Amino acid sequence: MSINGVINLNKRRGISSFRAVKEVKRAVGAEKAGHTGTLDPGASGVLPICLGKSTRIADYLIISEKEYDVVMYLGIETDTCDLEGEIIFKADVSGINQKDFENAIISFTGKTEQVPPIYSAIKVNGRKLYDYARKGEQVEIKPRKIEISHIRDILIAKEVYSDHCVLKASFNVGCTKGTYIRSLCRDIGKSLGSRGTMAELTRTKSGRFCIEDSYSIEEITSAADTGSIDEIIINAERILDIPIIILDNYQYDDYINGRKVIQTGIESGEYLVKSLSGVTIGIGIVDELGKLRSRKRL
Repeated sequence: MSINGVINLNKRRGISSFRAVKEVKRAVGAEKAGHTGTLDPGASGVLPICLGKSTRIADYLIISEKEYDVVMYLGIETDTCDLEGEIIFKADVSGINQKDFENAIISFTGKTEQVPPIYSAIKVNGRKLYDYARKGEQVEIKPRKIEISHIRDILIAKEVYSDHCVLKASFNVGCTKGTYIRSLCRDIGKSLGSRGTMAELTRTKSGRFCIEDSYSIEEITSAADTGSIDEIIINAERILDIPIIILDNYQYDDYINGRKVIQTGIESGEYLVKSLSGVTIGIGIVDELGKLRSRKRL
């Protein structure tokens, strides 16, 4: 039996997203599997895994807004912008209080530009940035447009890290895809005339997927072993927030054979395409002339 759908994995710290996908794929016996947005090995939390034919809709889930619980250290900066790297700067934080920090961090909400960290998988001239970093080569990193919808639940406390007095700050942030929380922590620190480094990261939400409804790899493996895996696999149709078009038998034949289907009185845009019997065929696009063509087969 083929396995299709999406599993809301709660990725543990210490493994890459690629390894997490392999573990889920092996546990459920899926032919194909893929994630919907990388989480760093040091991060944990929501990582939706698409299985089987549902891997074809992964790009529809990547565009969703994310939420993270963040812990950062104010007063140090590392070369990787997290605690995996080497400390390259230290700063005095004795003059920074809770109000100062709140005023600084809230200023980052809204639409803005952000320079990604050098230790990232973004490609420049066909090479990943971390390749340049590891070889000590200089490269221009262009800023990217991002949007931060909210920053809340802000708390700070004094702490000692690596024999240096820092401020440990925690907060929840909502942001668009492509936002680097490591860069956000770095920039917050600089805005206060100090330095900042991400200490912990947990993704609590990715689009419709929440950490409260996620499953550990142990829970997924147990469900597969006991024959209850269907209870935690989500049907792709529940995730796609797009309208439905139902084709009759003649239209169905045209559609699956690559011919355009006339859909009068329907607005242009993307649609979930189904047959009269209720079988989901895929995702189609209606153009300005009302012609439906296939984009994704499911």
